[in-house]
Parts: sequence; C-alpha cells; structure tokens
Amino acid sequence: MNHVRLRIGGGWPALALAALVSTTASAADGDLARPPDAPGTALADPARAGAALDALGERGGPAAVATLIAYLREGQPDALTDRALLALGKRGAREGLPVLVEFTRHRRLPARLAAYTGVGRIKGEAANAVLAQGLRDSAPEVRGFCARSLAERRAKDQLDILFRAFVRGVPEASFAIGRLGDAGSAVRFEQQLGRLPLAVMLMGYEQFLLRDDISEPVKLELIAHLGEVASPPVRRFLEQMLAAKKWGKQPYLQRALLETAKRIDPRTQTAPGAATPNPSAPRAPAGAGAPTPEQPAPHPQPGAQR
Repeated sequence: MNHVRLRIGGGWPALALAALVSTTASAADGDLARPPDAPGTALADPARAGAALDALGERGGPAAVATLIAYLREGQPDALTDRALLALGKRGAREGLPVLVEFTRHRRLPARLAAYTGVGRIKGEAANAVLAQGLRDSAPEVRGFCARSLAERRAKDQLDILFRAFVRGVPEASFAIGRLGDAGSAVRFEQQLGRLPLAVMLMGYEQFLLRDDISEPVKLELIAHLGEVASPPVRRFLEQMLAAKKWGKQPYLQRALLETAKRIDPRTQTAPGAATPNPSAPRAPAGAGAPTPEQPAPHPQPGAQR
C-alpha cells in the first residue's frame, strides 16, 4: 500500500485518510497517490484535502467511514469540517450517526445543515428521531430541511412532532403532514385554518388532495372547508388542483373543485375588521350549508418564532 502523509489536523486519522485515498484514487488523482517520500506529498493544501474527503465519500468501504469519523473528531478547519460531514453523510452508514448528531449541535449553521443532511441519508427510526429534533433548530433552513426529509422518509412515527412544529410556524411541516397524515390527521390539520398563513395551509391541502390513499369523503370535506375561506388565493389553488391531476375516475371531487372555485369571486377582498373563520367551531359536513366567504387573519411570517 502506498501511503501519503496528509498534514492537516495531524494524527493518524489524517494519515489514514490520505492512505485510503492513495489506494482508490484514479490516475487523474496522481498527486494524491505519490509514494511517501516523494516531494510535495504533504497535502497541506485545503483543495487537496477536500478532494481526498470527497473521494472517501464515494469509495473506500467501512474503513473510509471510520477514518472520516476520526478525522471529524480530531477537529478541523471549518471548510474541511463541512466537507467531511457531507462525505460521511454520503456513506449512509449507521456507524456515522453518533458523530453527525454531535455536529447537529454545532454553533455554525453550515456544519449543522451538513450534519442533518448526512443524518437524512441514514435509514431507521433513530435517524428519524434526530431529524425530528432538528425541527426545533434556530435556523429556518435546518427546520425546513428536517421537515421535508421526514416527509420523504415516510416517517409517520414523527407526526406528532411535525404537528407541534407546524403550529410553531415551520411551513414545511404542513407539506410533511399532508404527505404523511391519515384522515384523523386531516381533521387535526384543519384546526389551524384561519390561524396559520393560508399559503402555509395550502401546502398541506395540496398533498392531502393529491394522494390516492386518502378517501373521497375526506377530500370533499377538505374542499368544502377551503370554500369557506372564499379568497382569490383559494380559488387559484382549486383551479391548480383541477389542472394538476386527471379526476375522471373521481367525478364528485372534480365537480367539487370546479363548483367551489366558481363560487369564489376573484375580486373578493377582506373588509377591515371582518371576522375570520373560527377554527375552534365544529365543522359542518360538506354540503350541509352555504359557506360564508371569509378571509383568514394575517399572521406573522413563518419562521419568525419557533
């Protein structure tokens, strides 16, 4: 085996990092694979170190994972730390989860985001729980990433935490709830209609309506309650839903979308001091009475509070 000394951070992890790269690098990486005594083998150049880290993120087997973990724990410059976290995350190895968790509490946002990105590549409920913790991060970028990641992972075991994040103002949690929730979740979701920004609510409504595993009666309820808001954004949303999917096999839904959209005057404006829908009041079943055209109250921008 040809070894290359990587003098960044010092210690065996840096040496092992270069050694592993020397056995896996392609011919184009010749400067990473020189004999130990050749001139210039000390890879003190951050660009070379970054290339070595990237290589370990792509190849090298379990030993590469162990090297990246040790390299991170040794303490590195910020840019190399972030690159090593991304490289470790690419491996998707459960052995890397503990060190990634450590960096989810880092003071720097790029390091936390890189760590959570790595966690998102690791399968299992333990990683789901770590991503759920990220919903309380101080940065909206992290909170949003964690919510979307939980949705993509189908992490239904984290729905309760997603609901708490949703109420606290994490917009992407609305999307995740719409992607993961069942009929009971839809009822719980709608309790925030009129409390949270309409644009945030529509992210969840879209996911509920587009899913094939949500029953037609539940979707009809969702459309009816949206019709109660009777605002131009709701009309545009319903028209977009009509165009987003072929509803031929669900004629009742197609008619409900069309008729509800038509009932909403595109010029509707909320009068100053007008009442907003009361989300706490019992909801009437779809078609049980004429909807009242009302507009949700303004709300602080998402992410303003956690």
